[in-house]
Amino acid sequence: MDESTNPYQPPLTVNHGRRATLWHRWRTPTSVLLLVIGTFFLLLLNGQVFTNSMIFLACWITSLGIWLTRPTQKPRKIGVVLLIALHLLLIGYVILGLRASYEWQTKFNQRMQQMRHTTESQGDGQNGASRE
Repeated sequence: MDESTNPYQPPLTVNHGRRATLWHRWRTPTSVLLLVIGTFFLLLLNGQVFTNSMIFLACWITSLGIWLTRPTQKPRKIGVVLLIALHLLLIGYVILGLRASYEWQTKFNQRMQQMRHTTESQGDGQNGASRE
């Protein structure tokens, strides 16, 4: 009885007859987790648009790399092709907006700094007046 017909032998995977390694089993969950984390950072409304975009890009480019490195050269399923196209589309969109988001974040941080400085100077004046 050869190896392929042995019912007690674990099934062979598509990666050249070897059993799937731990990495191959965790490939899809890791990629999906990176997608969710990256999307979460892109949706944050904390004023740090550029920083959030950079974290989004790091997560999504890593996820794209996971999807592009496959153990076989079989044709890709349509769902994987659409997922890769979505990756490329959103990564390109965010890259095109990086300059504007950097300028917006810089202005936002300057305004926040001015507000803190104004609040601190007003607070010092009030505390000094109330002590007398």
